[in-house]
Amino acid sequence: MDYNPQQLAAIQHEGGTLLLSAGAGSGKTAVLAARIARLVLKGVPVERMLVVTFTNAAAAEMKRRVRLRLAEAAEDASLPPAERQNARAGLLALPSASVCTLHSFCTSILRRHFAACNLDPGFRAADDFEAGALAAASAEEAIAASVVEGDEGFLAFYDGFGGRNGRALPGLLLSAWNFLTTRTDIDAFLDDALRRFDASPSELSSSPAAMTILRHYARRCTQAADILRAAAGDLPMTDEGMAVRELLLSDADAMAAFAGALPAGRATLDDLAAYQFPRLAFRRNSILPKERVKEARNRAKALAKPDSLAVDARLSDGEWQARLLAMQKPQAKGFFDLIRRFRAIYSARKEERGLVDFSDMEHLALKALSDPEIAAEYRRRFTHIFIDEYQDSSEIQEAIIGTFAEGKDVFLVGDVKQSIYSFRAAKPELFLDRARRAKLGDGRVLPLNVNYRTSPSLLRCVNDLFSRAMRGNVRYGEEDALHPGRQDAGDVPLHVRVICGQAEGADAVEAEARLAARLIKERMQSPITIGEKTRMPAFEDFCILLRTVSGTAEVFCQVLASEGVPAFADLTGGYFDAIEVQVLFNLLRLVDDRRQDVALLSVLRAGIGGFADSDLAQIRIHAKKRWRDREPDAVDDEPISYYDALALCAAEGEDALSQKCAAFLAFLDEAREESRILPLSRFCEWIVRRTAYDDAVSVLPGGETRLANVRRFLDQARAYEAGSPRGLPGFISHLDGALAAGKDLGSSTVGGAGCVRVMSVHRSKGLEFPIVFFCCANRQYNAMETRSPLLWSARGGLCMRAYSPEERASCETLYHRAAVRELEDAMREEELRVLYVALTRAKEELTVIGTAKDLEKEARSWADENGGPEKSHLEVLMRAAADFAEAAELFAQAGVPVLRPHAPHEGSWAFHLHPAEELLAEEAQRESRERFERWAAEAALADPSAFAAKLWRFEAGKTLPAKVAATALLAQKAASDYSRAPRFAQGERLTPIQKGVAVHLLLRHVELDREITEEYLHNRLKELVAREMLPENLAQAADVPAVARFFASELGRRMQRARQVLREQPFSLLQEIGGRKVIVQGMIDACFIENGAWVLVDYKTDRAASPEQAAQEHAAQLSVYSRALEEATGIPVAEKYVALLQLGANVRL
Repeated sequence: MDYNPQQLAAIQHEGGTLLLSAGAGSGKTAVLAARIARLVLKGVPVERMLVVTFTNAAAAEMKRRVRLRLAEAAEDASLPPAERQNARAGLLALPSASVCTLHSFCTSILRRHFAACNLDPGFRAADDFEAGALAAASAEEAIAASVVEGDEGFLAFYDGFGGRNGRALPGLLLSAWNFLTTRTDIDAFLDDALRRFDASPSELSSSPAAMTILRHYARRCTQAADILRAAAGDLPMTDEGMAVRELLLSDADAMAAFAGALPAGRATLDDLAAYQFPRLAFRRNSILPKERVKEARNRAKALAKPDSLAVDARLSDGEWQARLLAMQKPQAKGFFDLIRRFRAIYSARKEERGLVDFSDMEHLALKALSDPEIAAEYRRRFTHIFIDEYQDSSEIQEAIIGTFAEGKDVFLVGDVKQSIYSFRAAKPELFLDRARRAKLGDGRVLPLNVNYRTSPSLLRCVNDLFSRAMRGNVRYGEEDALHPGRQDAGDVPLHVRVICGQAEGADAVEAEARLAARLIKERMQSPITIGEKTRMPAFEDFCILLRTVSGTAEVFCQVLASEGVPAFADLTGGYFDAIEVQVLFNLLRLVDDRRQDVALLSVLRAGIGGFADSDLAQIRIHAKKRWRDREPDAVDDEPISYYDALALCAAEGEDALSQKCAAFLAFLDEAREESRILPLSRFCEWIVRRTAYDDAVSVLPGGETRLANVRRFLDQARAYEAGSPRGLPGFISHLDGALAAGKDLGSSTVGGAGCVRVMSVHRSKGLEFPIVFFCCANRQYNAMETRSPLLWSARGGLCMRAYSPEERASCETLYHRAAVRELEDAMREEELRVLYVALTRAKEELTVIGTAKDLEKEARSWADENGGPEKSHLEVLMRAAADFAEAAELFAQAGVPVLRPHAPHEGSWAFHLHPAEELLAEEAQRESRERFERWAAEAALADPSAFAAKLWRFEAGKTLPAKVAATALLAQKAASDYSRAPRFAQGERLTPIQKGVAVHLLLRHVELDREITEEYLHNRLKELVAREMLPENLAQAADVPAVARFFASELGRRMQRARQVLREQPFSLLQEIGGRKVIVQGMIDACFIENGAWVLVDYKTDRAASPEQAAQEHAAQLSVYSRALEEATGIPVAEKYVALLQLGANVRL
């Protein structure tokens, strides 16, 4: 094989540490294999080498390649006999060679040195689900014990961060543990983190956290200066133009001065807050572009002096922050004690079962290697160490290798631009630090940047894009650019296709899938040249890449299939989305609690019980009549639950449908009894056999995969049983918790061979495809973690908002805000690396597809070269290309002409607009539904959503119960206690009640310690949707302007200024009504303390004829609220208000 000079230098490197910075498609695996084979030929036994790979598949591939090279060498007569003999010896030793993942290497250490770790020699590795079940049970036990113990600091932490009834605390605890297991010494880290709460005011003012905040504002000031200078440069050289230009440049100089002075300590945020931009004045008949200048100046002001500046300036007050830390320290200590208690319980449970989890493998291996004799053993054993994908190494992995690597021939291979595994504790900083050290003489760095994968024209596009877009710790300089290793003469453009129009959510995904299907079918009609061969494309030549596959890949597969394009998706994290898993899970839910109509309909429609769709409809149709016969006094229009309808039908008579219903209910009785007798795993096996469920799914399309998913489900039941004694209810609760937390149990597969591949960008790493579509590029980066009130930082320890138990309120802190800023920067840098990986998978052709719901608004953001941080991959790409001549037509069609001169750039680009309405035409939707329904009918496992939506309706009886709601009571009618239809059953048209729910939820979750604008409220709604606290259709219906008006009112400002605010406080009040005592229950929307008394506020979203009418209608209700609040707290209510949000009026009663 011919190697280029860079590759040869790496293969022939002698002695010392070598860091090989290997770009995408540069042949790093071939170089690694060649170097290993060369060393074997030179007499280095393969068993003296440690080769660490990122995955087991990579380890197997490495062995395969080394085996091929050694086999060739063993038969190569031109080589010296000694080298041929070495090759044969290497072939014999290769199967047992240490070519493996780091976890496999750690396991081998523990097997050999179990005594040094006090480990059972028969230990086994726990899988993720088994370890998760044990960890969850241990967390519950630890929290319960800590609550009983009653430490004041812990209880304050519980109150401030545990959420309602402590529900958030297990998640916080397990998240903390996942972070801490990436530290080399957990106890030392916690001790150091606790000491940080003792920082003095002077230490805080000059701390790394303070510097992080100052650097953040320095960057903003630099951006503001750039915007002002650009605006000044556009002005004509007239007298007025020169005057305005001088003012803008003066402001720009001031901003540039702040950018330099803030990190250097020569200016403070208070100084920046005090800076006043001079008044900008224009002549009456000015010919200057006034609006453009004003807009630019306003953007510069917003960058340099954002709403958060006042809060951040307060964070630089060392005295104030020291007081907050003193208040936080007992809470942090209580949390740390909980973590240690959890660790002890979790470790004991694992020890009882002879288990180690993945983090145990690393920590115990490090513990073993801390023994000088054991470390010396591995220093003697290995003379050469290879680490592949070094950019994804973690701190503890670096420490493990470091115990025996000193003085060895260490060969590190990676590409920091492809470090995309921060969720696995990858630290690209390790790679960057190695590179810096090597440049200072500690080792050597070699580039490997000749790309043999991608066509030269696409490489030019990639280089140009990332030289503009990559910044921060990872920059894209000349040494990072990919150079073509192929000599193609063609000039294939990188296509960027933007779907515009009113498409979002599922519609936007479907539109993109339909566009991809259309383009694939068109491309199948013309030949493709791959290497030296020209042929017609096959479906397996295509790959569709997605940032995340959950909830998206299935849509792509279904839409492509409906368009006649076979597709295959390996859905890591999509296990719960598989229909056969959903039905089996719903069957277990039904055994545990049969009064769940959604689960019941899912199981019945799956064919369990032998029901046809017509049977299910017949049960509902006749339920009303049967109910009337049994309850002659019932109100006319009184529906019943579907379970009750089924039970009525079972009791009806001897017809076939009644017998089916009776048999199904008898089966549920039998299953319930078995669940009480059998262990969980055996019960799950019993129910699969009893229903012949495994046989049923195996004969469906994709039956082998479906059966594997069912078997995996049974495996998870066994794993849960091994870690928890809570049986079926606990298993269901655990699975529901995993769903709610966005976790999954494994992967499911949609499709098969000979198909278009649909996969995540992460799964595609290391792979290549002739034709690639990167879709859903407009999906916004996931910034959920930055909104958490509690964050962990490798440098900062525990960073949390300050919570006052006395005031039951929290505020921002220096440590927390700095951690947020660092996390935001790290997230944006990683997303750029994700984009780099996505755009370097293609060999011949590359297309990026994204959706712009509001094209003009999006295009304005793209055209703004000094705009805020990019929020999606599409925005990165379009902002970089905004001044390309090829993009001019797209911006013109968007109504946003780019006035800057066209910039020279590398590569060939093509930009296209596609109306969403065209892609989502009614006929296309109808055909798609018909095809899917035919498949569903064949499978007998279709989603019951559409059918359930028609059947879903349940209301309680209308006699006066022992408990009533205050609102219903005071309207002189009993409560109508109804269950809200699930999201899939919600119609397009929302009721006023549903819209009111959205507004109330938004009001409850508004952060009161900041300026509340419409933009902020829209972002808050998006967060509630992302956290699945609010359906997207309700979020869109929320009256954001009305909420913003309320907080702009005097009453809203009073609430924000209050030291103690309670929102959505439930109450119960014993009251006599009509000679009968009933418990009145209700929810107080908001109340706050002012001058030692309560101010009570009740929000109303309905439209009142007048404020006077509202006062009359709601006086009695607020009287009950007032009495309840006074009785509960002993504090008088001084004022009561009805906030009429639609009228924008606050009526005092």
